[in-house]
Amino acid sequence: RLGIGICTAQKWVRKCGERGDSFFESLKMIANPSPGRKSLLTEEHQKVIEAFVDEDAHRTVVEVVERLQEKFLEFQVSRSAVHHFMTTKCNLLLK
Repeated sequence: RLGIGICTAQKWVRKCGERGDSFFESLKMIANPSPGRKSLLTEEHQKVIEAFVDEDAHRTVVEVVERLQEKFLEFQVSRSAVHHFMTTKCNLLLK
């Protein structure tokens, strides 16, 4: 009925018992785990990214990372984090 396997249901029930939570509270935690590490990029970074890309729509992620490092001295961020930020927060489409 729930569209899950028997083993999955058994794991969920076991986790409920281990944590002492109610069954439904545990289901919420299992279905929506914590989102992970908070992004290093802020709204200020977003403004710089958007302004830089507005100047030339053919910017690469590498160029955006370099611009961020110029604007924010000693700021270290990976290309993948910038790519993820550009596509999710800035709603930019990348080739």
